Amino acid sequence: ISLPDLFVVRLIATVVHAKQHGYVFRLVGSHVTIESFQGVPCLCSADTRVVQRHSHVWKTCVEEIFDVLRIKSLMRNTVAKEDQTVAILEIEPGDGRFALCLARGSDASRAAHAVTGIPRENIHVEMTRVGGGFGRRLTNDYVAEAAMISKKTGWPIKLVWSREDDVKHDFYRPAGLHEMHAGLDDDGNVVAWSQRLASASKYYRRPNMPDENLYSPELYLDDFPRNLVENHRLEYFHNPIGIPRGSWRAPAHTANAFVIQSFIDEIAHETGQDPLQLRLDIYGEARELPYSNHGADTFNPGRLSKLVRFVAERIGYGKELPKGRGIGLASHFTFGGYSAHAIEVTVANGQLRIERIVAAIDSGLIVHPNAVEAQLQGGTI
Repeated sequence: ISLPDLFVVRLIATVVHAKQHGYVFRLVGSHVTIESFQGVPCLCSADTRVVQRHSHVWKTCVEEIFDVLRIKSLMRNTVAKEDQTVAILEIEPGDGRFALCLARGSDASRAAHAVTGIPRENIHVEMTRVGGGFGRRLTNDYVAEAAMISKKTGWPIKLVWSREDDVKHDFYRPAGLHEMHAGLDDDGNVVAWSQRLASASKYYRRPNMPDENLYSPELYLDDFPRNLVENHRLEYFHNPIGIPRGSWRAPAHTANAFVIQSFIDEIAHETGQDPLQLRLDIYGEARELPYSNHGADTFNPGRLSKLVRFVAERIGYGKELPKGRGIGLASHFTFGGYSAHAIEVTVANGQLRIERIVAAIDSGLIVHPNAVEAQLQGGTI
């Protein structure tokens, strides 16, 4: 059964909640109405998570940070592939010590306390300085496993998950079906926007989570184009399934940015408008708009306009291209940062080839430019 069929079938019986936000929705009376259905799949965290792959990298970090001899000895011999989950653990009577890549040390401490009974003030979590936390590492099941093994054996433990372990026991980014509608006036301006999402919320495991709030990690109410399109509506339908779900890099932005930017291109194609100019028309002038989601109190669409103009100019947007070659644009605001990409591609014999990428980011004052450049390159690739 196809992804759209799966969600259509389930929606008939399991419409849990519809969340409407913004002005009264107006598609009736629009000069042109555009409709699009876009499906996004479940994604495994192992696809993007980077864990140090060479033992000398681990050894360098351990020599700098840790002073526990047995942990140092274990980590010298650790060779972790990119798709492996690794935890180093030493438990002594009434005391526990961890060394691992993870997102929040406090959650690892809670997980270890839950399975060992060791007081949290006696649990020491040593987080590596080499990144690799990402969304999957918000869930500390592998920490609990290592703690249980170490407590049972009385040995210091090096737990390494294989790729098969990781895939079988992952917490996947939820799949979803997005139904998009846009209404345009006589001048081609977008005056109405609707996004209906059916997905399995990743908050299904949270205690005391009311059904009416299950939408919150899947649709962000103040994201584009809220406050930029006069009539704006969001709807969410929780579609419970048995697959474990969790965070995947930038949570819902990984799906919604793709869906929304693709839909803008479809609107431009269907109405004969230039994709760059359509984005600039929707963004409008620079101004601070209220924003209630992650990482910021305000959203300034003018900063997105500046970025998308910049990448378009650098890649030569609008230049004459050979047959089978084109340039695509995308931009997005998330966690207080603004980003834009321009990608030149060639399509031949049904195959896509990326010829060139221009990417730009505006996250305010940059303290470590090399780190930001590396993150932009890694995120793009």
